[in-house]
Amino acid sequence: GILTVTVENVQDTLAAASLLQMKQAQEVCCEFLKNHLDVSNCLGVKNFAELNGCTQLSEVVDSFARRHFLEVTNTNEFLHSSAEGIASLISSNDLNVPREEVVYAAVMSWVRQDPGERGQQLPKLLKHVRLPLLTVDCLMNEVDRDPVVKQSAECRDLLDDAKRYHLMPADRDIRSTNPCFLP
Repeated sequence: GILTVTVENVQDTLAAASLLQMKQAQEVCCEFLKNHLDVSNCLGVKNFAELNGCTQLSEVVDSFARRHFLEVTNTNEFLHSSAEGIASLISSNDLNVPREEVVYAAVMSWVRQDPGERGQQLPKLLKHVRLPLLTVDCLMNEVDRDPVVKQSAECRDLLDDAKRYHLMPADRDIRSTNPCFLP
C-alpha cells in the first residue's frame, strides 16, 4: 500500500502504527519526524517518540537537542518541559554550551515560570549543573543571591561545594571522575 505522511497526520499515524505494531509504518513516520526536526519542536517530538516506543527517534532527538541546547532553551517547549526532561537534557556530558552559565540560566528560567512549584525541583536540577565551573562572579552575584536557591538547604550545599572548589584550588583532584568538575 501507500502511506502518505504529512505534518497534520504524522502523530495519529505513528500512534496507530505503534498500537497495531506496524513496523514499516512506524519507521516511515519516524523518518518523517527526523526530517522535520527543529529547535522549536524537538522536545515535543522526543516526548512523543518515548510515548510510542520509538527509541531510535528519541536518541536522534536527544542528540539534536544537546547540539542545539542554547536555541532549544529559548523555546516554549523547554519552558513547559518536565523537571525529568530538563534533568535528562542537562545531565549529558555531550551538552553543547560555550560555558556552564548558560545551563544555570536555562534551569533558572525554567524555575521562574512557576517558582513556588518548580522551586521544589531546583535541587534535583542543580545537581546536574556543573556549579564549580561557573565563574566566581556568577556564583557570588547570581547563584548566592537567588532567593529560590537560598530557600533550599540542598541548593546551598551544592553552592558551598562550588565555592570550596574555587577557594581551595590545592584540594582539587585533577583525576576526579565527578562530572561536576568536567567541562
